[in-house]
Amino acid sequence: MTTQKPIANAESQQIDDCLKRPALYRNVDGTEEINMGIVGLGLAGSRLLAPLLHASALGGLSWFLYMMVLFAIMHFGSQAIKKRWTYPRTGFAEPRCTNPGGKWVILGAIAVAGGVFGALGALFATRRLSGGPAFLGCGGLLTAVIFAAGIGRRVPWKRWVAAILALGSLALALLPQKLLASVYQGVSIPNVLLPSLLGALFLYGAWMGVVFLTSGLITLRLYIRNTRPAEPDSE
Repeated sequence: MTTQKPIANAESQQIDDCLKRPALYRNVDGTEEINMGIVGLGLAGSRLLAPLLHASALGGLSWFLYMMVLFAIMHFGSQAIKKRWTYPRTGFAEPRCTNPGGKWVILGAIAVAGGVFGALGALFATRRLSGGPAFLGCGGLLTAVIFAAGIGRRVPWKRWVAAILALGSLALALLPQKLLASVYQGVSIPNVLLPSLLGALFLYGAWMGVVFLTSGLITLRLYIRNTRPAEPDSE
C-alpha cells in the first residue's frame, strides 16, 4: 500500500498539470496583452480621429465601424500570431470546461460589474457626479490589481508591469482638471459631456496601450526566442 501511494500522487499531479495547461498557455505568446494594448491605443486614437469621424458622412455609424476595425485587428492579429508561432511550438490547447454553469455565473458577474462601471462613468461624463478622473484612476488601479493577480501570478516579472500601470493610473487621478480638459480643446464634443473626463480617458488609454503593448511584444519576443517548434515525427 505504501509503495503505491507516491505513484498515485504522481499520476494525480500529472492529470492536474494537464488540466491546468490551457490556463498556463493563455498569455504564453503575449497576445492577451497585445490585445489590451490595442484597446488602449484605440481608445486614445479616437481622440485623434474625432474630427474626421465627426465630419464623416456616415455620422454615428463611423464610430461603430471604427470599433469593428479594432476588434478585427485584435481577432485576426491574434490568430495570425498563434498560427505562425504559437501552435507550431506549444500546440493548440482549449480549456476544459468542468463546470459549465460556473462559466455563466462568471460572465454574469462581469456583465453586472461592467454595467455598474458604465453607469457610473455615464454619470461622471454627464456632470451628474464629480470626481470623474479620480474614478477613472481607481478603475486603472483595479485593472492593475487584477492583472497582477492573474498573469502576474503565473509570470513574476509581470508584477512590475502591473506596478507601472498602477503608478500611471494614480498620477492620472492627481492631474489638474484644467490640464485634462485641455486635451479636448478645439474638438467638438456634446456640451453635456465633461471635457476633463474625456481627457483623462484619452491619457489613460494611451498609457495603458503603451504599457500592455510593450509588455506583450516583449513576451512574444521571449517566447519565440526561447521556445523551439516541435520537430516533425520521423516515419
